[in-house]
Amino acid sequence: MGDIDAIFAFTIAFVFYGAGPLYLASERKKLIRKLQYWIFCVLYDAIIFIVLQLITGNAISLSGLAVAMLIFGTIFYFIGLVILRKRGMVAVPSAQPTVPQPPVKSEDVSAPASQTAPAQPDTPLSITETWYTCPSCGCLLPTGEVCSCGYHPPMTDPPKVSVKKQKWTIVAVAVLAVALACSVFYNVEQHNKITQVQAQVNLKQEMIDHYVDDIRSLHEQAERVDSYIDAVSFYASRACVVSSGSNLYHRDPTCADCDLSYFWIYNVEKAISLGYSQCPNCSALSLGGNTSSYLQYLIEQNK
Repeated sequence: MGDIDAIFAFTIAFVFYGAGPLYLASERKKLIRKLQYWIFCVLYDAIIFIVLQLITGNAISLSGLAVAMLIFGTIFYFIGLVILRKRGMVAVPSAQPTVPQPPVKSEDVSAPASQTAPAQPDTPLSITETWYTCPSCGCLLPTGEVCSCGYHPPMTDPPKVSVKKQKWTIVAVAVLAVALACSVFYNVEQHNKITQVQAQVNLKQEMIDHYVDDIRSLHEQAERVDSYIDAVSFYASRACVVSSGSNLYHRDPTCADCDLSYFWIYNVEKAISLGYSQCPNCSALSLGGNTSSYLQYLIEQNK
């Protein structure tokens, strides 16, 4: 069941976190900048994180959901970016802002083209800009700007991403995917183990509660037995039984020679003063070690 739960959790996370970025990358009709696509992925992942937290409740920890959001969000961001680049939908911002054409002196306009010196701009050149010399009139212009003489400079293609860099991107995405899969499997396995241990703890707690109730009941019975022992101890140290028609007194009422169908109970001194002799077959009740059978009888009758 642990492997099935892990596969199910992995599939759910894959569908939730990959649906938005991949759909946008596949169906986008207009150019989009990398920053705009990244902002969309971040907002989308945050919404999915909140939705999954509301759905799962406490079944999955916040740290587990956060790790899944970061890893899945990164993976699908790069995959979507690769798809957008292949479709040619990634907008490349212009790095050369348009600069006004530098003025040409009037006395050089009528001069032959062979004698015309290249015009220099009035403002200092920025070291972050590139310039070119018009082959027709010799004017110095920013790269990509059309000359006033009508010359159109050739358009330069944006630099292409090297195949080596694309391979490293794919490798990084694959490594993150494997790490995410391992993390999901590990978290699910740990969750199953925690659930099993919690069930065992609950079972042991129920057993402990049952034993506590038994101990409480035994304490109550011990208190009742203590009261019986006190009463029997008082009788055993002072009293004796005299059967009707007998000249013997018995310290142990369970004696085989003691007839309890009709009897009197005296203290020992009174029985001796009345002329009764001690029974040779029984002695005083002993409360040390095993309790006498009569005491056992009393305890059973009062349970």
